[in-house]
Amino acid sequence: MRILFSIISIFFLFTSISGQNRIRREGRVSYISSARIYAKFNSTDGIQKGDTVWSMSGANKKALFIVDAFSSISCMGAPLNSVKASVDQNIFLFIDNNTKERSETIESKPDTDTIIEKEDTEPQKKPDSNDENKDVLKGKISLSSYSSFSDVTNNSTQRFRYRISASAGDTKEDILSGETYIAFTHKAGEWQDVNDNIFNALKIYSLAAKIRPSDSWNIWLGRKINHNLSGIGAIDGLQIQNTTGDFIFGAVSGFRPDYSDYSFNADLFESGAYVGYNRDFNQGNIRNTVAFMEQRNNGNTDRRFLYFQHSNNLLKNVYAYASCELDLYSMKNDQPTNEASLTSLYLSLRFRPFKKLSIYTSYDARKNIIYYETFKNYLDRLLEDAMRQGFQTRVNYRPGNSMYTGLSYSYRKKNGDDKPMQNIRGYYGFTKFPWINASVNFSASYLQTAYLNGKIGGVRISKSFFKNKIYSNLNLRYVEYDYPLTDQNMTQYIGQIDANWRINKKLSFSLSYEGDFEKKGIYHLFFINIAQRF
Repeated sequence: MRILFSIISIFFLFTSISGQNRIRREGRVSYISSARIYAKFNSTDGIQKGDTVWSMSGANKKALFIVDAFSSISCMGAPLNSVKASVDQNIFLFIDNNTKERSETIESKPDTDTIIEKEDTEPQKKPDSNDENKDVLKGKISLSSYSSFSDVTNNSTQRFRYRISASAGDTKEDILSGETYIAFTHKAGEWQDVNDNIFNALKIYSLAAKIRPSDSWNIWLGRKINHNLSGIGAIDGLQIQNTTGDFIFGAVSGFRPDYSDYSFNADLFESGAYVGYNRDFNQGNIRNTVAFMEQRNNGNTDRRFLYFQHSNNLLKNVYAYASCELDLYSMKNDQPTNEASLTSLYLSLRFRPFKKLSIYTSYDARKNIIYYETFKNYLDRLLEDAMRQGFQTRVNYRPGNSMYTGLSYSYRKKNGDDKPMQNIRGYYGFTKFPWINASVNFSASYLQTAYLNGKIGGVRISKSFFKNKIYSNLNLRYVEYDYPLTDQNMTQYIGQIDANWRINKKLSFSLSYEGDFEKKGIYHLFFINIAQRF
């Protein structure tokens, strides 16, 4: 109880937030070249440069590569040491689920590294109930092709992806509404993988119906992420929520998606409840959430924990957030125990002292999340790598109406690391560069980890044509990596050009090419996408 009281005290004392929870993100190897490994995830939200991607070999966890670039659902990096990877190999990493930080990054317009994936993976935004052209059904269908080849190897791949996202109803007048987001991805010449297991290709991220019997009650049936329990991920089952004044009461009962292919898994039962307090004041608002969750595997307790979240903007130009998780179940000497253990603590603060200057800082301390039944074959290794701490700060400044600049520094250290991960990044940009009337961004980064030292410099030019019907980007980067453990180094010259053509209000076409020029040869990546809104 003293531990619990201390956590609650810290929770309300530190008013700091950017929406970050500790999550074990599962993925798989999607492509391997002679120089690097590509990995695919359902989403890369929270993944940062310098994160370690791991694989399991029996009971041993092995580092595959360090993330040096990422896109919406993929990341990449050079292989570490002599560890070998194979296509479709299951991998994982531990990330920060920090969507607020992402939005702040977009606002400050830094350079964004993109690799194979170019498309947005978020479901179609729900229609505004006040939209004059409000339709019963709204959504988007898209078809994409990803191709890669090289003059260094004979390996070439082509991957196709089909997506549909839609929402129906969901206005104050609708008693029944629904939402869905489904993707189907397969490689040319590898249809047998789909025949073996349809869920190797088919991913259902959201498929839920909502019943709204009154203004204060909401009931969801199906697969849906509950934003009050966003760190838990999608839930297959029943979710009920009631709003009474400033309070929100909710309960969930269902199943976790399968951790290997994201299909339905009736063995992974979970249930829980939460209560929230949301209050608006003249000077701002305050939000609090407390949740309890029990997760099982084949009827045995997998994880049991409490989750706390607090945010407020009661002070002018200050946004604060704090969250923490308190695990209530563990195994010691093969015996269950209910001792409380702080799994994660995250604090962040965003401050805008005046219009042209914004400052962001965050601190997180977290242990590996342990699912005692799911991870029972390699619990010792996960417990060994228990604690990781990180700090990040970022300053954005606009010296003029068309100019912006920024500097960021991040630090992360885990028990057992020979060196901490450190990343320094600076950028300077123009929203309207003289003479060419285009957006231009210059950036430079220095990355240091236990495995590599990296230097990255780049320039990005963005411009629209034909009354904003076509939007294009030219991105040039120089990358230099040194691997102290192997006395190897790698130099890359990367060029990327892409264009998006808005054919009409609801139909768009995108084309992108990226070339990676190295001493060994050239690696080519092509992306084509056509999207139709309805």
